Amino acid sequence: LFAAFIFFYDINMNYISHKGFGAHPHRNFEIFSYVVSGMLAHQDSIGNKEFIKRGDVQFTSAGTGIFHSEFNGSDKDWVHFLQIWIEPSADGLKPSYTTKHFSDEEKKNKLRLIVAPNVRSNIRKNLF
Repeated sequence: LFAAFIFFYDINMNYISHKGFGAHPHRNFEIFSYVVSGMLAHQDSIGNKEFIKRGDVQFTSAGTGIFHSEFNGSDKDWVHFLQIWIEPSADGLKPSYTTKHFSDEEKKNKLRLIVAPNVRSNIRKNLF
């Protein structure tokens, strides 16, 4: 048997000086953000509010719907982050959010698995 194919929607490389993205909705997407440098401020409609720093990976499952905002967390430095969008293998999931820090040691001169499909339940699962 073959695992389900995952539809890769988009990848963005973002540089934000002092502005950001005000509250806006997403639905039925899985969004992974990796902070390359700087600090990203995040706030969402399910009660999360935090600063995501260099080396952090943020995972948001928008599911049935979530509002969130992202801004540069610094008054003087730029934030540089990558964002990957994937369609989940099932619609209508419960929205969720989590972050995990990966040190330079964990990534230096090697690949580090961060997310992978959960074949047993046929939905995406972060491997934090």
